[in-house]
Amino acid sequence: MSIAAQPVDEDDGPLSPWWLRAVLAVMLLGFSGLIMITMLSYRNAPPVPARTIGEDGALAFSGDDVRKDKPCF
Repeated sequence: MSIAAQPVDEDDGPLSPWWLRAVLAVMLLGFSGLIMITMLSYRNAPPVPARTIGEDGALAFSGDDVRKDKPCF
């Protein structure tokens, strides 16, 4: 019989207090990265033109039209 199939008879004891610190550090770094990426995406967003004119010279849409639209996601 394989030893892997046998139940554990001994108590491994409580978890080390370092596992909680490691989990908190990973979460802190992860959320910090997400916040930084979000800030950079807003900072590096493309400019919105004040107005866009079509080939016939008529106003196609304005910057206010772009800003007031809801996100597509």
